[in-house]
Amino acid sequence: MNTDDAYKPIQRATLSEASWRILRIARSVELRHPISHETALAIWGVELPADSDCSAFSLRSSQVSYAGTNVEYGWNEEDPEGPAFGHSEYSVHSGQDFPDLDFQYSPDSQDFSRNHISGLRQTASQSPQSSSQSFQFPQSSSHATAKLHTVAQSPALRGRMKKDASLSADVTVHVWKGLSARHVREVAGVPVLMPVPSWALAAGRWGIQDVVMVAESLIRHRFATREGLIEFAKTENVPYRSKCLDALELVQSGSDSPKETEMRLVLVRYGLPIMRPNCVVPGVNFANGAVVTLDLVDAEHRFGLDYQGDHHRTDRAQYRRDQSKLSRLAAAGWTVFSVTQLDLSDELHRAAFAMNVAHALSSIVGRPIGVTTPLPWRKVVLRYRKARKLGLLD
Repeated sequence: MNTDDAYKPIQRATLSEASWRILRIARSVELRHPISHETALAIWGVELPADSDCSAFSLRSSQVSYAGTNVEYGWNEEDPEGPAFGHSEYSVHSGQDFPDLDFQYSPDSQDFSRNHISGLRQTASQSPQSSSQSFQFPQSSSHATAKLHTVAQSPALRGRMKKDASLSADVTVHVWKGLSARHVREVAGVPVLMPVPSWALAAGRWGIQDVVMVAESLIRHRFATREGLIEFAKTENVPYRSKCLDALELVQSGSDSPKETEMRLVLVRYGLPIMRPNCVVPGVNFANGAVVTLDLVDAEHRFGLDYQGDHHRTDRAQYRRDQSKLSRLAAAGWTVFSVTQLDLSDELHRAAFAMNVAHALSSIVGRPIGVTTPLPWRKVVLRYRKARKLGLLD
């Protein structure tokens, strides 16, 4: 996807549109707690997992209003004891709980707890349709509400949600005892948790693959570096520290989209070699001299993979560019495997995708390339750690 010059402005515009929609909603909220978790990341324009709250819920500020509180942020930089280590969530309206069952990851904090606050009543709302890949705003008739995540420093400071029959909201108030003023920025008049702490707090709600995908999105949007994320996870009072650090072992710089990250991790989980993302192919150029890149590369065997989104077939210029690219790569002795969303759509297709890639590689190297059943993430993490120790990864 790294050559999709026509597509990237559309992607940026879509993320920006979603960001402003959520900001408009957040501005109508009188809560003084900072926006956090998926909501904050969406405001910062970061791609999110397809099943996150910001894509599963319809968002339209013109038909939704919210309750408020009179609570201040509640941090105290002069506190000699400092914030206690811990994190808890208080679910408003929905009362949903999100335990982490991904290979037994659990909060690193010892005083992790959850309680429920009586919530706000849901009323009918509708939302327009959007074509966003990362954020979905489908048309929905009734009972669709926007979900917001906020964060306070302690249960005592989370405030009391006001009840009003005319108001509609689905708000989860999280408690992060490591919260401080330096973690918050104001965006269009709304206090928003910075991208890195938002990622770290949301990690407990996601599978480890999604944690990796969002981390690479932060790097791609220049909100962080891998080293900076590691430093934050090690030094800040965040829950799920071990999960964040494991995910960061799997992070590779250069990923150009969440689908490229997913494609790479699928192959590694099936036991295939770790490939380099978003690589320039040496000695191969377009007619105008521009370099040719591939989404995943095994340079030693001149083998690469390219993810093909729908715009690759619907945009005439992109289609022709793809054909020119494939022809030039084939002439230079490269084998390129095209990947679509169907290959990643479910476990059956992912297994077939891994086997097809293994077969193609076997034909090139002249020996069998084995495919395993999906490896536990712990084993995948160990593979990455070993590869880094051997200097095979940046």
